[in-house]
Amino acid sequence: MKNKIVLFDFDGTLLYTIPDLADAVNHGLAMYGYPTHDYATVQTFVGNGVRLLVSRAIPDGEANPDFEAVFAAFNAYYDVHCLDKTGPYEGIMELLAALHEKGVRMAIVTNKYQFAAEELRERFFGEYIPIIEGDVEGRNRKPDPAPVMAAMKALGAEGKEAVYIGDTEVDMATAKNSGLDFIAVAWGYRSLQQLNDLGIEKIAHKPMDVLNLI
Repeated sequence: MKNKIVLFDFDGTLLYTIPDLADAVNHGLAMYGYPTHDYATVQTFVGNGVRLLVSRAIPDGEANPDFEAVFAAFNAYYDVHCLDKTGPYEGIMELLAALHEKGVRMAIVTNKYQFAAEELRERFFGEYIPIIEGDVEGRNRKPDPAPVMAAMKALGAEGKEAVYIGDTEVDMATAKNSGLDFIAVAWGYRSLQQLNDLGIEKIAHKPMDVLNLI
């Protein structure tokens, strides 16, 4: 095990959040008379933050005159309902416990708004992961390295010690832009075929596989 620092993506890597995200998107769309989407379709929209998620869900995206109102409705609903159906993937808590026992320091880097991200971190992972860097005003989101650098600074770590773990092409780019090794997870929001098509060398098929890859 060469990596003593592990940075995780959040949605699709540690947490299955699609039902609550989809319900919030569909709430906003329905309020203004737009067609809603099933969970599988919403899953294809995620990876670049919730604003882009909503822009992908509404006809004409941000050019739609109702976009800001739908986005506000999404946020208001998600703030209240972000824990309704969300939970860790099977095997994640066992992985975190094993990493903690081995002395690995951990943080989360996500494009989820900081307020919601912090609430979810504390609810599910507070025992093992003390730091989460989300979408905050004035800072670029992933795949920009800024939130990764903030997490590394908070951990007092150097890049050569760290690996980034995620489930999408955005996470792969984040690792590359940050100069970190990357491990993809096969249980997230992209299919195994999509991950293979990206040429990713290290793929964890189940959470405990991570122990042999870091």
